Amino acid sequence: MSSGRPVHPPKPGLTLRVGVSGHRPKPARLPAEVLERVSAQLHGVFKTIDAELAKLHDSSKHIYAETPPRVRIVTGMAEGADQMAVALRPPDWVVDAILPFPEEEYVKDFLHSAADERKNVVSEFKATLRKAVTVVELPMTEELRRDRQSAYGRLGRFLVGEIDLLVAVWDGEAEEGPGGTAEVVRRCLDAHIPVAWITTRSKDADGVPLLDVFPRMVEAIDDEGRPIAPAADCKEGALAEAISTIAALPKGVAAEEPEGRDALGPAVADRVSRFLGERWPRGTPCFVYDAFRRLAEGKVPRLWIPMPSFAERRPEWDAFLDDSPKDDLRGRTDLDDRVGFRDRIAAHLLPRYLWADQLATYFAHVYRSAYMTSYLLAALAVVFALLELLILPPEASVDAIIVRKTLLAAAEIFCVGAVVFIYGLGRRRRWHQRWLEYRALAEMLRDARFLAYFGEYGQIQTAHDADPASSAWLLWYLRATVRELGLPYAVLDGTFQRRHLSSVERHVIADQLGYHQRNAIALARMDVSLLLLTNLCFVLTGLLVLPWLLTFVGNLEHLKLSLFKDMHRLTFLAAVLPAVGAAMAGIRETGDFERFADRSSKTAVALRNLQRDISAVRRTLSIDDTGGVLISLASILAEDRAVWQSIYGRKRLLLPA
Repeated sequence: MSSGRPVHPPKPGLTLRVGVSGHRPKPARLPAEVLERVSAQLHGVFKTIDAELAKLHDSSKHIYAETPPRVRIVTGMAEGADQMAVALRPPDWVVDAILPFPEEEYVKDFLHSAADERKNVVSEFKATLRKAVTVVELPMTEELRRDRQSAYGRLGRFLVGEIDLLVAVWDGEAEEGPGGTAEVVRRCLDAHIPVAWITTRSKDADGVPLLDVFPRMVEAIDDEGRPIAPAADCKEGALAEAISTIAALPKGVAAEEPEGRDALGPAVADRVSRFLGERWPRGTPCFVYDAFRRLAEGKVPRLWIPMPSFAERRPEWDAFLDDSPKDDLRGRTDLDDRVGFRDRIAAHLLPRYLWADQLATYFAHVYRSAYMTSYLLAALAVVFALLELLILPPEASVDAIIVRKTLLAAAEIFCVGAVVFIYGLGRRRRWHQRWLEYRALAEMLRDARFLAYFGEYGQIQTAHDADPASSAWLLWYLRATVRELGLPYAVLDGTFQRRHLSSVERHVIADQLGYHQRNAIALARMDVSLLLLTNLCFVLTGLLVLPWLLTFVGNLEHLKLSLFKDMHRLTFLAAVLPAVGAAMAGIRETGDFERFADRSSKTAVALRNLQRDISAVRRTLSIDDTGGVLISLASILAEDRAVWQSIYGRKRLLLPA
């Protein structure tokens, strides 16, 4: 341990979010005669989930933290299946409640039981709600006051975004209105979320008792809205496969490509192990790129790139977290410190971002300096090859010539050898790959800090975004991290939304806008500088060669004799200048500074436009509009990241042509 940081990047804790959706105890949907059997099957499914997570944890301790696996059960707390699930959950499972309305409004749905309208079940609801460690209350609106059922449709949409696996207590029939279990099941299947189905029916349509009433995995929904589920008990394998797909490390591609192409590198498991084994960079002597950029920005170059310690970087998100909405615990004192959303972000998300960002910055300096140094060394090799034209006078002795030629040859070989060494070392240690992957991971983790307040992070990245497929470990690490965050304890009303939007605008958009504006200017200057140097080298070459050609065209013997006396210098410069120009052109092409400057300019424009959208959203403060703005911000940043990866992904470290 050093400076309050772990020795290596933190491993995520194994967490699974299990959603529950099911019928209320209506005689037609969840009759009293099936309650005992449904309860037993719920208990069995939960027990299987616990057992399979324990197995997965035992076999995955190299990638997951040593802390025991945790399950977050996410439910709407409705009477019937929701409350049954909370009561039957294993004692170490934590409960995240999502209410369709603020609590004082939602209790109206419990004044009359679905099983018996004469029975008030408010006390049962409140007792169950007290078991939740976080409660998200969706806001009430005038529109929902007129159409109360639509709130349950909104609840279903929100719940699907917060879970990894759904347990549906369902009769298998299509719903009559929005927000029912059938709709939630369909949304989960569309989102590729596994669904374990416990049927509430005991007889078929003809009244014949059903034989196969064990829990099943739903594969699809047919045209009539009924489930397609193989007649196999999901506790006997299918549920374990689903959990493994969710939480286990994704499989990667082979480590090699066809001959003649660059290797994709280590598969997923090796990449994760390498990342988890990294150490905190404290600085680097790879200063070439940094020096060039600082010159373009009018700053003094430096020969050592210092990097802040973990403790120095720890407060980076304090201002954002201070301005973001606070947990609204409603006076509850029975909750432990795991509830505080700020604390969870600071404990889980922030350290992992800092590690990924610091490593990405380090490997960016190493890789960029490597390719720039290689081009400069290649040009320097040409200088040494031709330098004898300047330093060997005609009257020099044979021994002097041999000594000097040997020294120059050694210097040339050193330059060529250094280029080959840098190339080999960079390819072997995969500076380029580590830079790209760690930067992408850092950006995704940073975006999660503002998406987490609305539980929107799952809608940004999909497995198809990983290129190559072995980079899917980034999404595994991201998802494993956000599962640990859970949800804030809050009412997502206008006050909550306004405060969060202000924090996002002040600490995310403004920071990103400033970065992209500065980046566009700096990269444009670097591109222009390299272009001018390249053009200057070739123009000077032409100016040196042109007078010699004119002596022949114009038969200018006097000029020819004068130039002949400086032939060695002319030959040296005529050969070296194009080599230097080619090196500048190679650096410019590899860096692609013009395109990246243009990309940053476009991102800055998109961010400014989004600021206007936020101003409009503040006038309405609709949860859908606020969530839409957050998704738009994440999409802008993801698009910028995707373009950056697409361009730089093809610029692996190569020997100078």
